[in-house]
Amino acid sequence: MPVVTVPGRGVSGVLTKAAQYALRNYSRSARRKLVKWFGRWLAQKPANVDDILGRSTADSRTEIEDFLSRHGCKFSSMKGPAHRDGIVKVTRKGQDTTEISILLNAMLDFYEWLVDHGFRDDSNPLMVDGYRKQDIVERRKLEARRERGRKFFTFRGLRYETHSGKAYRPKMQDPSQARDAILSAGREMGWPLEVDLTFSVMAESGCRISELPLLNAWDWWEASRFGDEIAAPNKQSMGIRVKTLLISDDTVRRLVAAFEDRPDGYAAGKSMHMLRKWATRWDAEDKLTKVLLFPRADGKPMSEWSLRQTYFNRAAFRSKYLVPQLDGTSKRPTPHVFRHARIDEEIRKLDVLYPDLDDFAASLIDFADDMYMSPENIFRYAAGTLHKRRMRIRREVMKADVADLSQAIAEKAGENKAREIVERMRQCQG
Repeated sequence: MPVVTVPGRGVSGVLTKAAQYALRNYSRSARRKLVKWFGRWLAQKPANVDDILGRSTADSRTEIEDFLSRHGCKFSSMKGPAHRDGIVKVTRKGQDTTEISILLNAMLDFYEWLVDHGFRDDSNPLMVDGYRKQDIVERRKLEARRERGRKFFTFRGLRYETHSGKAYRPKMQDPSQARDAILSAGREMGWPLEVDLTFSVMAESGCRISELPLLNAWDWWEASRFGDEIAAPNKQSMGIRVKTLLISDDTVRRLVAAFEDRPDGYAAGKSMHMLRKWATRWDAEDKLTKVLLFPRADGKPMSEWSLRQTYFNRAAFRSKYLVPQLDGTSKRPTPHVFRHARIDEEIRKLDVLYPDLDDFAASLIDFADDMYMSPENIFRYAAGTLHKRRMRIRREVMKADVADLSQAIAEKAGENKAREIVERMRQCQG
């Protein structure tokens, strides 16, 4: 974790604690990037810690915008309710805004820690004016305006909203191949039952690895009465269950079997009969919340680090699968490839099921809502995915004999859909 030093004064305990609080929930790679961004930002600040803490909200916002402007960001006001709420649009021409979005969220937590612990008298400069002071009704209205009427709210009052004009460029490989190779290698290595079930749910639902360790029996019961759906949090929902994970019937059977009272079950003593009995009690939520779906042998939750380093990375190494990059190099896949594989497969199946573009677009929007993605991102993903698919088919045609072309032609259903999607997006933007 980072340590903040002030020239001539040594380590600043206050700023160090605030920075560590801001970076607490990010992966190791994201923390490395955030440490660099925080270093650049603090390098332009005055050496006196009191000046850093005592800057007014307006001056702090000006400093933040000046800093990001020097790194290619532009700021423009929003329209409609967002303009009234003081939300500012951040764009970065020709570059991805993912790092900027992460940085703004981390800085929000950085200033929030300083305000909550009494080290800063003025309000949080990253937050919409008066957001914390508004009553719950006004805050819900603000959240609804920000999220455009979504059922579940993740808006925490962040003043800045990042927009990327850069088209999505999918990976050069088929992510389904990487997923299948890693799952197969992990099972050959003898993944424990809870680990195998964790990655099976991740592969089938397309959720992130950080959303799985704390899932419990109440999430399973509340979503589908121990069926094929599990309630789960999103990346920025702070543990609140905001979406539903859909799993296969085979995984449901394996999960049920894991809770049966038998020697090879990791939840011995908490059989499905017992769980269903608890579900009818008046304190069902309290009882079932304490029963994890994927616990370790000692009953504690699996850590994200252990899932990544101990199990996924070893399986990826054993599978010998490498992801080709645009610069000609290759690298090993990350757990996020399971999410890409799920989205990629869904888009290709919907492309075949709905030949009409309007029906295809409507089904994509429904899928985006299930995956907790914005419609804009899912359309970009679809355009890129189907374009790459068409190019893969063209490569197969080049290599195939004339006698084998009939099968290749049969597999190219909807190959022009990517071009139609891009044209439709241009019309909507115009």
